[in-house]
Amino acid sequence: MSERSPLEQADEDYEVYLQGSYANTTHTRGSSDVDVVAKITSAWRSDLEELSEEEEERYNEDHDDANYDHRDFYDDVLTALRIKFGRSAVTPGNKAIKIDKERTSLLDVDVDVVACGEYPSVLA
Repeated sequence: MSERSPLEQADEDYEVYLQGSYANTTHTRGSSDVDVVAKITSAWRSDLEELSEEEEERYNEDHDDANYDHRDFYDDVLTALRIKFGRSAVTPGNKAIKIDKERTSLLDVDVDVVACGEYPSVLA
């Protein structure tokens, strides 16, 4: 994992919680997987589209480029899951990281983990 990883730092820059049928207690035993969200809360994205050239220049002088992004977080979540459940049980996907219960003795049900970022909305 990267040295900037919130997983490695053991800080509170990420949250993990259930989503979907297990979170809503509407799952059917034996037919549902568990949906888990791993959400980084410390990342942010800038939108400079409406700034003037002068404002954008000032912004760039005051802010460094991010050195830990969503892809880094996804990779760190994937690495942590492989360490915990074994490489053969964990498969990266386009939207979710899948953990196969048949390939690990630690789970009774398949798990989908979505590694995502928090983007606060701004109300005008």
